Formats: sequence, structure tokens, C-alpha cells
Amino acid sequence: MKGVIIIFEDNCVREALIINVHDGDTFDAEVNLGFDVKRKIRIRLSRINAPEVFGVEKFQGLVTKTFVEDNFLNKKVQVIDKGLDTFRRTLAEVYVNFNESQTNLSDLLVTQNFAIYETFK
Repeated sequence: MKGVIIIFEDNCVREALIINVHDGDTFDAEVNLGFDVKRKIRIRLSRINAPEVFGVEKFQGLVTKTFVEDNFLNKKVQVIDKGLDTFRRTLAEVYVNFNESQTNLSDLLVTQNFAIYETFK
């Protein structure tokens, strides 16, 4: 099935495991699609923009990436698909367990000053 793009813009909550962090707002996850089917998908957090891990933002970008890795790499999260962005990454609302409560990762990164609210498509 190489080259197949799966789109699930249906607001269903799916369990996923973060397996690689690209930067503060983009990561790869193994998403449970149901019926014992899992798929590696690149996920871009919706509604926010985090600093890049290169260029003039490199230092803050690496700090943000490290925060996400330290707290969520190899952890289960809940993903709600919101469609594709212009780079064909899955935009998603992602819910994580942080400080013993479930929270939206986009909102968490903004409140921790790792990202700003910004809409992309």
C-alpha cells in the first residue's frame, strides 16, 4: 500500500503512540485505525506554530522538541484527525496525559510558552 494516503477527517478519537518527534509541533505516530490495523502517520498539531529546529529559531526549537520528547515520546496519546495541511501531514488535535490530567497538547505548548496560536491549512 505504498503511496496510499489515509484521510479520516471524521472527529473520531484514535489511540496512537508517538514514535518520533520532528519538532515541537510535528511528530510521527503509530495510529491504531481499528480492527488491529496500525499505521505510521506524520502528525502536525493543529492551531499552533512552534519554533523550527533550524535557522534563527534553532535554540528555542530544540528546547521545544526536547520538551515534547521528554514528556511524550513512546507514550500513548489520543488523536482527532482534522484533515491534511499543505505538506500532506495529518492535522490533529492531540490529547496527552500531563501532570496526571488529560490535556490538549497544542494548548499545553502555548501555555508553557513553547508555541503560539496560529492557523495553518
